[in-house]
Amino acid sequence: MEEIMKIIIIHGNVNRGSTLNEDSIDRANKALEILETNSYDSILVTGGIFERFQGNISVAKAIKNYLETKRVLLPVEIEEESLTTIHNVELSAKIINSKDEVTVVTSNYHVPRTWLAWRLIGKRNIKIVGANSKITPKKFFIEFIGIGVVIAYFLGFKWLELCFRAKARTIKAID
Repeated sequence: MEEIMKIIIIHGNVNRGSTLNEDSIDRANKALEILETNSYDSILVTGGIFERFQGNISVAKAIKNYLETKRVLLPVEIEEESLTTIHNVELSAKIINSKDEVTVVTSNYHVPRTWLAWRLIGKRNIKIVGANSKITPKKFFIEFIGIGVVIAYFLGFKWLELCFRAKARTIKAID
């Protein structure tokens, strides 16, 4: 199996239709910056539908649309089911090959949790690049809790992670 250079863009939470939030734009732009100076074979964009106001457009699809407006010529795969960082890792790991060289793009404040999830749950040592994103007290708190959730999940205490996913699925199912 041939090694493939793949860049993964982790969603930056919700979008309103095709309109991305600031974190997702920062992450997509960081990936574009990396692509200017590095050679990759493909892009994988992750992120599902979290809220009703997204309509039927997942974060992954919205980021793919954004990349297309920037004239990205590489194939862009989308993974539209993931609802959390752990879910991103689990589903992305099923798409990429074990020999692929992978760079994950996320926000600077999200790098520690993403790295930990890939090491513990994805069982991979990958390169992670953080986009310069604005951090707020709310985001800091979510990251702090999120790191605990990753560790708990790895240790077999999966209920909290599964509760987050169930909440997002419930919101999606209401429509």
